[in-house]
Amino acid sequence: SRILAHRGPVTVLERVPHHDERSLAAALVRQPGNTGALLGRLWSTLAPLRTCAAVHRLDAVAPLDERHSIRARFDRARSALHGSARPTDGWTRWRAGLSLRPRVEHVAVRVGLAGPPVGEIVLAHGGLDPRDIVVRSQGMILTDPRPHLAAPHADLAMLFSRITHHLIGTRPGTTIADAVCTGIHGWVTASTNPLNSTDGHSDSALRQVLRLWAMDTLTVVGDVLVLPPDLPVLDETRRGLGERATDVLDVTERIAHALLQGDGSPRTQLADALALVAHAARA
Repeated sequence: SRILAHRGPVTVLERVPHHDERSLAAALVRQPGNTGALLGRLWSTLAPLRTCAAVHRLDAVAPLDERHSIRARFDRARSALHGSARPTDGWTRWRAGLSLRPRVEHVAVRVGLAGPPVGEIVLAHGGLDPRDIVVRSQGMILTDPRPHLAAPHADLAMLFSRITHHLIGTRPGTTIADAVCTGIHGWVTASTNPLNSTDGHSDSALRQVLRLWAMDTLTVVGDVLVLPPDLPVLDETRRGLGERATDVLDVTERIAHALLQGDGSPRTQLADALALVAHAARA
């Protein structure tokens, strides 16, 4: 990547697209009815990397820590938000302006309270933005692999979060977004699903996924909102997130409220959040 601009703690990088037409993001929009099958293929591709042997090999090559985990980045973002004496000029870039700042703080606190810290740590891939995953006939290729130690199911949360960012940011329309979201829900709640394959307590695991998803989304949208107005936002997805930040916060707030209040089953909570994503992705 090439640095386009740098201002204080903010760095704007040029993103080099990796085979955009062959990316998972493009495939989901072209074939929204195949979302479950596409996600299943991705999960099968990643499965060999989750073995104990793979973890030990990576651990031997470079020290793995939690600095790049969803939880660690979320905690740093919250500290930066609370530690700033006043909003940066970046909050004035977007239509909702400074009115979003207290809401971001409020939702972040609620997400932080939504569950106890997870003690178990596993290997996460990290680079699961659908724009950086190339779909091939024999499997899928991660063009931006970033393995690190994280809470269980962090990969699933990152995948859901970044897919929904792409849908909201690029606005393919409610029909396509609804089909993708329906496919996500069907895949993760099926009898043979990625949660049951690693954890018999699927409800508890799904709550963890929802919380981590909200953490990642708040971190990303917060980064977008504080960008100084004279720095360019060339990434279509992030620009769209900034323009529809209120809708994005609706999603995270719904997740936080459901987790705190125990409203409905985790499957219902997931369906409610995905319905808001489909609405936010309207053309």
